[in-house]
Amino acid sequence: MTDPTTQTTLAQRKRAFTLLFCCLMVTGIGNSMLFAILPPIARRLDIAEVFVGLVYTLAATLFILTSPLWGRLSDRAGRRPVIVMGLTAYMVSMGLIAVVVSLGLSGIISAGATIVLLILSRSLSGGLGSASGPAAQAYVADRTTTQTRVEALAALTAAIGMGAAVGPGVAAWMGGRLGLISPLIAISVIAGGMAVAVWFMLPERTPPQQTGARSSAFSSFGYALDPRVSPFLIFGVGVWIVQAVTLQTINFYVMDTLAVDGVQATQLAGAVLMGGALAMLISQLVLIPRIKASPRTLMLLGAGIAFFANIFLALAGSFGEIFFAFVVSGLGIGLSRPGMAGGASIAVSPSEQGAVAGMVNSTAGVGFLSAPFIGLLVYQTFGPSVPFWINVGVIAGVGVYAWFSPRIKSVSAAATPEIEDAHDPH
Repeated sequence: MTDPTTQTTLAQRKRAFTLLFCCLMVTGIGNSMLFAILPPIARRLDIAEVFVGLVYTLAATLFILTSPLWGRLSDRAGRRPVIVMGLTAYMVSMGLIAVVVSLGLSGIISAGATIVLLILSRSLSGGLGSASGPAAQAYVADRTTTQTRVEALAALTAAIGMGAAVGPGVAAWMGGRLGLISPLIAISVIAGGMAVAVWFMLPERTPPQQTGARSSAFSSFGYALDPRVSPFLIFGVGVWIVQAVTLQTINFYVMDTLAVDGVQATQLAGAVLMGGALAMLISQLVLIPRIKASPRTLMLLGAGIAFFANIFLALAGSFGEIFFAFVVSGLGIGLSRPGMAGGASIAVSPSEQGAVAGMVNSTAGVGFLSAPFIGLLVYQTFGPSVPFWINVGVIAGVGVYAWFSPRIKSVSAAATPEIEDAHDPH
């Protein structure tokens, strides 16, 4: 098999990966802005928590259904055009959300109409904006070897974490000075600029060609039952459920636990979100490159840390305790997700990278589709701490599954000698 790193120079790969890093960081900023901005808006409009979760539900459904399709399309048409399409759709989606929020807060449209239009606007990002993630991940997989892929994918995943760390702070700063919708408008403009940059600056001389039995885009869903990949996807769904539940409930949890509201709630919840995102970033950019662990080790270590973090979060009674628990949770999630993505990528052939990247990305959609019911509905019905106890059970379940899965063991065993060889001076 041809070494993928011989297709381009090291400098070209670094520039390309940096560009993709910036693109995904922009989407991470925009998404974390929404988690920080929407709950206070909902309280001002007297909208129940569960309806805020519905803003993400249809988008998550479309994300699940379309991510594998865009990943497979990138196998056949090339990564660059699919990434550009995703960024363009994201630009339009965020711009529409800004308009809808403005109309709702000004009283021009009702609270019910605001929610419906927010659901539709966000769904554009879920359906078409979902294209950029799997295509970018496949682009990196095309240009890395087995022993370097987990680390490279961890760095790419860290882009979203960095965006999540920056987003709440940007939202608070711009919102306080330029108005609540200003950060949404800004991120829409930046996403459009990134789409232009990718089109003109991302090198892709020979778009990957689809080969093999699974020639239809819709056949990509067959990977959900493919024994090579399905154990990693099952683990990924569990991890994303845990992360989505914490993200969607943490702002309300801060408001209710600390008895704060409005701007103060946004600032405190924003600090918690930034802390968790920074911890995720550290785990992906600092810890993973240093420990050089196999996919299975990263999955198990991350699941164990997230398990204890959610116990702490369920028992938290002060800002410091909530902040600490959320940071620890971010550290665990940041270790486990690249392990899962890297393992799934290593398990398949080069011609299948786009399709599998799409399925890996769709696990995020499953998590966010489940979160309004596991998180916000349970939060509203049974109490603030209950969603985190559910998280404890979910992450424990997938952690045990990863421990005993023979496929996860075999993929990690195959990758580990190469990881070690890559750092052998001889």
